[in-house]
Amino acid sequence: MSFNSKIGSKYFYPNGSPFNAAKDNVQYAKVKRDPIQVIAKLIRNQHSLFNKEIMHWKSARLEAEDVYYPRRVMLMDLYKEIALDPFIQGVIKNKRVLKISNKPFKLNNKDGSENKDLALLLQKGWFNKFIKLAMESRFYGYSLVYFWEMKDREFIDVKLVDRRHVMPQYSRWLRRDYDMPSAGFDYREKPFADYMIGCGDPEDLGLLNPAAPLYVLKKHSWANWDEFEEIFGIPMRIAKIASQDPAVRREVEKWLESMGTAAYGIFPQDTELEIKENNRTDAFEVFDRKRKACNEELEILLLGNRSLTQDNGNYGKEKVTQEEQDEIVEDDKVFIANLVNEQVIPLLRINGYPLPEGVQFVWDESEWLNTNDRLAVFEGVHRLGYKLNQEQVQKDLGVEITGEQERPASPFDFGGFGGAMEGKREGEKEGKGAEQPKNDYRSFHRDLMNEYFPKTDVR
Repeated sequence: MSFNSKIGSKYFYPNGSPFNAAKDNVQYAKVKRDPIQVIAKLIRNQHSLFNKEIMHWKSARLEAEDVYYPRRVMLMDLYKEIALDPFIQGVIKNKRVLKISNKPFKLNNKDGSENKDLALLLQKGWFNKFIKLAMESRFYGYSLVYFWEMKDREFIDVKLVDRRHVMPQYSRWLRRDYDMPSAGFDYREKPFADYMIGCGDPEDLGLLNPAAPLYVLKKHSWANWDEFEEIFGIPMRIAKIASQDPAVRREVEKWLESMGTAAYGIFPQDTELEIKENNRTDAFEVFDRKRKACNEELEILLLGNRSLTQDNGNYGKEKVTQEEQDEIVEDDKVFIANLVNEQVIPLLRINGYPLPEGVQFVWDESEWLNTNDRLAVFEGVHRLGYKLNQEQVQKDLGVEITGEQERPASPFDFGGFGGAMEGKREGEKEGKGAEQPKNDYRSFHRDLMNEYFPKTDVR
């Protein structure tokens, strides 16, 4: 079969022609990407990959805090390198971002009742991605999120506008990262305002700004440690030769060089080989302690405590540490909730989402309790005298309830026995004046024994 005949065959198109293939893929025509041509207009440049030092951080800050034309190009190049640090990336992602993006939420009507149907509109992948991008603005600084892809009048994806192309102080996004503000576009005006949301404070440079010098210092420790290992980690080999012949010296030098990690070598006669070991075994601690100190400072900056680097074991310290982390998580929850209620819901309403006025995004606190906490709540409600919903108990505890268990009356079950005994006391004392029953321990114990063991005399 020739190439031309293959063009119209099933080899390229399932139904044998481009026309039929277009009919098969007609559903893709409903997907609308980049509705206001933001991504198409951006002219992106390669990120700088050269080694970053303290002087580069200072220059980046100077550029970002310029009074007239603030730029964040150099700062974002530095942040991109900092984010590659495993410790920093792990703390940001696992301890801050995922703690919020994985939390359950709900939408409440104006009267405070839960609306599960509306909540389904936000239980999508794009919304989870938006929460992660919004949380990253706490570390990278002001971030512009673009709702850039729709299908069947619903958003299916969001994208971060390159922070190097955004000038938050002027509310502008630029085609080229070093364009003048007048050449940019105001994302607060239509049509951009219908598809773009700014996250964070326009003046904020993010938590990675104070983390930058700590990252550079830690990077130096790793580099110096690696150099120390290269120089002093392998024992030094010294060859002593009796001959002064340059040819013999060159031969010995050749064999020393070619030994590498081999445990043997061939040397001329009368050659003495000496191996010098490094007698100091704790020299690495200079670099290791500096690295740990930088990690501790970074953890205090990003988490508010040293829960990962400190030696736990003290209940009081662990409790205080957990309370500090809970305060930070609570602040992140408030930040996201305000962002969704003040910007996301109005934007969705503009784009045709059936979200009435007064709808509020709230975190579903009930879903955050573990099984033991839920059981304690149910027990507390039961003690207060209220009836429980059996279906809710089964759902929240993950158990099947087939009925109530009959328990024999116990003298120590004050809920049942105490009331009966009080009733008996009142019946016995009817018509005997206003004398009240004694409430001390001996009288209670005597009445208890006489009630269940009449023949026993307790004095």
